[in-house]
Formats: sequence, structure tokens, C-alpha cells
Amino acid sequence: MSQALATRDQPSPANAGSLIPRSLPEAMRMAEIMANARMVPKHLQGDVGSCFMIVEQAQRWNMSPFLVAQCTSNIGGKLCYEGKLIAAAITSTGGIIGEFDYEFVGSQKEPKTLSVKVSALRASDRQRKEITLSWAEAKTENKYWVSQPEQQLTYAGARVWARRWTPGPMLGVYAPEEQGREFDVEAVAEEAAKELPAAPAEPVPPLAVTADDFLAHLLLDASEAAQQGLRYYQIFWKALSVAQQKALAPHHDELKRRGEEADQQWLATFRQRLDACHLQDEVNAVCDEPEVQKMGDWLKNGARKQFDEIIADSLDRVSGLDTRSAPMET
Repeated sequence: MSQALATRDQPSPANAGSLIPRSLPEAMRMAEIMANARMVPKHLQGDVGSCFMIVEQAQRWNMSPFLVAQCTSNIGGKLCYEGKLIAAAITSTGGIIGEFDYEFVGSQKEPKTLSVKVSALRASDRQRKEITLSWAEAKTENKYWVSQPEQQLTYAGARVWARRWTPGPMLGVYAPEEQGREFDVEAVAEEAAKELPAAPAEPVPPLAVTADDFLAHLLLDASEAAQQGLRYYQIFWKALSVAQQKALAPHHDELKRRGEEADQQWLATFRQRLDACHLQDEVNAVCDEPEVQKMGDWLKNGARKQFDEIIADSLDRVSGLDTRSAPMET
């Protein structure tokens, strides 16, 4: 199981509890529950794929998926996360020791004069890192940048700090203010980094997440999805970001093939179970099981046709009637 769906060594905040999924089936089930909930934001209602993205991201952050869901929005077709959630996620993932510190310069009454220095103790090497961000660089058209300038600067500052010093938890994560505007957070962070003291003589350990790690974890998650069947993998694929799909594209056809093989393995086991039945009631009892009903709904095209034929063959055998023209509904 990859880090993307089974991280065990991160701190467990009180708001996460047992709601963090520990396997892909658990994550899929939680996504289905979320999509059917009436109290989640409208952009998630009925959308299992987007809900799966929420569940997967919440697991990475060691947070409750439903807490994360309440802090999201759909901006131009891209899933975005509120600034306060991103700031909290850096702490919940263990990226820093303690909390962020904020030092303001300027006056709230004159937001144009405001800037903030954000600092924190990075967990990987226990070194204090900082960035400086001005109100003018970070502001958007959101009215709160005028009414609550310091608070908005803390959210933006924590996000810029994280992109510069602990980028792992920020992979594929964007805040609403980063959509549809020209604000290069990386450039701001790099400019601020020039003001930092000279690096220590000892080399700084490399960041925990590299491009190779990212692809390896993504492949593990994709392989596990494919092992659950083609439909599981297709939902997993649709839930990926454009960058994740691009990274996984060379393996996409092979993973689809594995999903088809997983469906065939399930169908073979299903046939064996029905072959062991001697009465129609026994066949019906197997077909009425929740897992079988669900697979009947999920299997598509040729696999679904095989599913119906297996049931028809079994009913023919135990009843002596030709049921092929009217497959049993599941």
C-alpha cells in the first residue's frame, strides 16, 4: 500500500480519527458516501470521482475527508482548497515542528503598507525557514483582503512558505486566489529566500518527496485501483489531476488491462460459486449478496455480458429451463 492511501507514521490530529481510510476499497466507499451526502458542498454532490479526490487528499494530509470537503470550491473546473485548510495541512502532515510564526510590518488600516514574515521549524532538518510576502504581491479581488488583510496574509504566507520549503503536501493543491490571476508564488518565495542568512556549512538533507517518489507512489495507487477492477481504475484515473494523468499516461493501457484481468478473475470465482449451487434458491442467494449486486452494476460491456451468462448458465443447470433470453436482474 502506498503512502497516498496508507500513511501510518504521521501525527493523528483529533479531527481525523477513524475516518481516515486505510485501503482503496475504504476510500472508494467513503467517496460514495460523501457524494450521496446532502450537507457537502454542491460541487461534490453526486460526483464520486471528485469526492474520491477529496478522500485521497485528506488521507495525505491526515485529516477528516468531510472536514476537507467543507473547505473546497470548484474554480474553473479545478478543485481548490481554502487558505486556512492549506495552512492547517502543513502542520497535520508533520511538515513543521510546532506552528507557523507570523511577524507583520505595516498597518491594517493601510493594507498597502502591510507585509508578513512567515517562519517555521522544518521537520526534515529542524532548521527554521522563512519567507516574506507583501499585501500588494498577494492580494486578490476578494473583499476580505481589505477587511481582514492580516488574516489573508497569514493564509497566503503559509501557502508560499510551504511551496518553497515543504512542497510535498502541496503537490496538485491550489487555493482559489491562485486561479485566473498572475501571481507566481514560487517567484515570490525565491525572492524572499534571498534575504535569509547564509546556508550552514553542513549540507541540507534532500526533501523527502522527489519526482521519482511521486511517480512511484502514483503507480502503486494506480496498480491497487486496477486490482479492484476496470471500473475502479477508471474512476481513479478521472480523479487524477492533469499533471498526474500525464505522469501516468505511459502506463495507462497496461493498468486498464490489469483492471480487465481483475474483472475476469472475479467472474471466474463467481462462476465457481454458482457451479457449487444445486438449487435455484442457492443461486438466487449468491446473486442477492451486496458485493455481487454491486459488481453487476459496475461491470460494463463484455464483462457485464459474461456476468449475465454465468447466471443464466447456473439457472439452466439447476432448473432445466432456458433463461438466456431473460438474464436475471441484479
